[in-house]
Amino acid sequence: MTHLATVFGVVSAALAGTLGLPFSYASHIAPDDLQVALHTYRKNFRASRTLQRDYTMVSAFIIAAETDTQAQDLLASIRPILMQWFRKTSVPLATDKVTTPTAAATPEQDLPYAIVGSPETVRSGIEAMVRKTLADELMVVTLIRDPAAARRSYEIVARICRNITREPARSTTG
Repeated sequence: MTHLATVFGVVSAALAGTLGLPFSYASHIAPDDLQVALHTYRKNFRASRTLQRDYTMVSAFIIAAETDTQAQDLLASIRPILMQWFRKTSVPLATDKVTTPTAAATPEQDLPYAIVGSPETVRSGIEAMVRKTLADELMVVTLIRDPAAARRSYEIVARICRNITREPARSTTG
């Protein structure tokens, strides 16, 4: 599936750039190809009536909680889902916290752009992701199973993003 996503990601990046349209990339689906797709988009970007400079949005898989430990606990409860997603295998889905061997799948391996932690950790992760991708926007994705914890995670991320200041991304097209 990743190879198919790669082909479509790169093709759609080139097409969006050629047409002078904004480009979005789902790094939580095909994380290995994010930089290739962004480079392809920017290399092919041509100004249009729609946009005068390249404009990108990337997804960021984020789990925020009051502490790093709490965020890791929230991640542990969805680890089987992530294992199934990335390994394309059946894994029993748990209703509570699960302890599974991390060698099978880890967010660090399969979600290199995952940001999991306390407000300080998440802020640092968001800033690093924006620096690395030069994205104009981030689309926050989370898979937290507990609705109250998911809402709290989004509230923490919103508070962090309101307090992040940065210069507008510069065009990398020339």
